[in-house]
Amino acid sequence: MSNVAPIRPGAAPQLDPHNVAIGRLWRHRDWHRAEALDDCIDYLCEAHEMTERTAENAALQALAELETINRRETIDLAATTSHAVVITNAAGQRIALTVSDLRELLKGHDLQVGNTVGGTLLMLERPTH
Repeated sequence: MSNVAPIRPGAAPQLDPHNVAIGRLWRHRDWHRAEALDDCIDYLCEAHEMTERTAENAALQALAELETINRRETIDLAATTSHAVVITNAAGQRIALTVSDLRELLKGHDLQVGNTVGGTLLMLERPTH
């Protein structure tokens, strides 16, 4: 009697999109953010058959997580809405930014295309380390 279940052909296990995205971005951590994000989105769409929006979301969340390693600032999800973002800084102070505040802060900054396929994902480009 065998306790081994046969593997169904063509049914490879699906990896968590978030972990796949973190691994891909980690490889390109010395690239510009927009280039690394674009590569990650393309990879997730092609190699893991994700929709463009799902790949964008996984890549964005992974990028944000990598950029906040060893940082104490966080976004307060309980207070953040579609109209305002609330950030708690390392000192415990809360910073509220409305959509208008964020647009004002972005004035004069170049936004880079983070997904060249759709062209609808823009991000702030910063110098690499």
